[in-house]
Amino acid sequence: MKYWKQLNLHMIELSKKDDIMKNYVLIDNAKDQIINTFLLITSVDDFYYDLDQVLSELSAVYGPEFTIILDHFITNGFSFNRFVRIDYSNKKYKKTLITNSEINDFYDKKFIEYLRKHKDFLNESSLSKRTISIIRNDIVRA
Repeated sequence: MKYWKQLNLHMIELSKKDDIMKNYVLIDNAKDQIINTFLLITSVDDFYYDLDQVLSELSAVYGPEFTIILDHFITNGFSFNRFVRIDYSNKKYKKTLITNSEINDFYDKKFIEYLRKHKDFLNESSLSKRTISIIRNDIVRA
């Protein structure tokens, strides 16, 4: 049996395993970093409803203690509240708002690569048309 999900008038075929699409993209950080991974949120839905499940899945990969960064670019653009650091320890977590200056160049490069490969990502965002235009002209076309 095949499952179908409608995504902006495009029909995509999903296997049973993929029936629930993830609302984020994992971008593993460079080796020997405090931050284990970056999660680029890819849905305008409130991600914090999924956070416990995501942290549980990540604990299977990173163990009982790890640190991740959530990137809310799709909803917050380049604003001050774009990034949230989550320190996870033994099924408890602490969220901290962090600034752009605290994000390393490794992630910036990976984020730009992702935008270049997934241009439709911007159309799914809640960003203004002006912001999308600036990004497409400055980042995606570069």
